[in-house]
Amino acid sequence: MDYDEQQRDIILRIIGLLTASAEWMREAGTEAEDEDDLSRLGLVGDLIKEVLPAVEIPEQTPVSELGTVIGEQMSVALTRLAAGFVFTWSELAEVHDSGRTDLGSADVLREMALQIESHRGEGPRPGPGDEDA
Repeated sequence: MDYDEQQRDIILRIIGLLTASAEWMREAGTEAEDEDDLSRLGLVGDLIKEVLPAVEIPEQTPVSELGTVIGEQMSVALTRLAAGFVFTWSELAEVHDSGRTDLGSADVLREMALQIESHRGEGPRPGPGDEDA
């Protein structure tokens, strides 16, 4: 995947959320769960606020065109967010499907984050679990 710095940051945030969500699942059923749910939603909300742009609606925009105006402004950001999740899921799936038992999902996510950080400013790199990585 050819990604720029903004896409790298989105992927790193997604990796952080996925890593945290695995921990949340392990903690499911604890007494503090209700309070944790609010902070978990906050992390997801923070990612969305960071990725989505402020919508600018021209003054004379007819109500019937609001959906189009908003959609055009949000499409690139939503595509970046979706692409980040697809890329991250694909990397996890590839390692899983290869039958590697020496790496758990947290290990794969950690390795992905390290690879992305270590190659800032460079072109695309092989994903975790790739033999040439």
